[in-house]
Amino acid sequence: MVVTMKENNYIVGIGAANIDISGRSTSGIKTFDSNPGKISMSVGGVTRNVLDNYCRLGGNAYLLACLGDDLFGKYIASYSEAAGIDMSCVNRIHQGSSCYVNVLNNDGEMEVAISDMAIIENLNVDYFKRHDKIIGGSEIVMCDPSLPSASLDYLFQTYDKPIFVDTVSRAYASTIANKLEMFHTVKANKLEAEILAGKEINDSQDVELAASIILGKGAKRVFITLGKDGCYYASKKEKLFYKLDYQPNIKNVTGAGDAFMAMLIHCYMANADTLTTLKMASASSCIALESENTVSEDMSLENVRRILQEK
Repeated sequence: MVVTMKENNYIVGIGAANIDISGRSTSGIKTFDSNPGKISMSVGGVTRNVLDNYCRLGGNAYLLACLGDDLFGKYIASYSEAAGIDMSCVNRIHQGSSCYVNVLNNDGEMEVAISDMAIIENLNVDYFKRHDKIIGGSEIVMCDPSLPSASLDYLFQTYDKPIFVDTVSRAYASTIANKLEMFHTVKANKLEAEILAGKEINDSQDVELAASIILGKGAKRVFITLGKDGCYYASKKEKLFYKLDYQPNIKNVTGAGDAFMAMLIHCYMANADTLTTLKMASASSCIALESENTVSEDMSLENVRRILQEK
């Protein structure tokens, strides 16, 4: 399986870049009480995470985001630059950087999370206009729904290029449920797909119907991740369930979707077929699941191929 891209092409990611603070309990979560466990901090934000993974896979990417002038903002910038992301267009302002805090149970599954994303309101149309040449020269625009509604509208109306979106959460999914015609590729988990489709998902038939509704609302492609049950892909021409025969040693689930999306972009840029895309995206998720960090330092095409050979 060989998937390669043209060397000089790049993508633009527009959206969140923040600090992730994660606490994992060593036993079952007890609400309204202090739980013993382990606390870790890493650089995050869905769009930033996707670009971080994408660059580790060999891609080129610019990040359009807002960072505060605090210690978090400086750390996010230096870490992201070290990962290979071009940070020259980032909007640096006198405000606290965004922060995401989650609590995981002893199985690594998220119990609750809080995100402070107020700074992202500064990703407005005037900011996009200042970086028109960078956006216009990209092959793909990847974003998340935390963007202001007017900013999403501007991107869709101004740039004739594929826009990929990760729905991030049920709350954010609701903000784009009526804007799906804007997006070439939509990536959602089961709960987020329920919001996009306005339909509860209980079995595989429901998954197919939800994807059909999302396509009917204007999206060109939809990927629904189903956890241990694999994933589902649908377009007007093709439909496919896929499950990778590999059991990861799960340490943290929060970065799996970001890794999956990064590989979707990589495979699209390389003109990979659907089955190859699903295999490689699923393997990328496994690498993320096996890392305590939101973005695994082990993310690489070599390690993706290793997992696919081991399955």
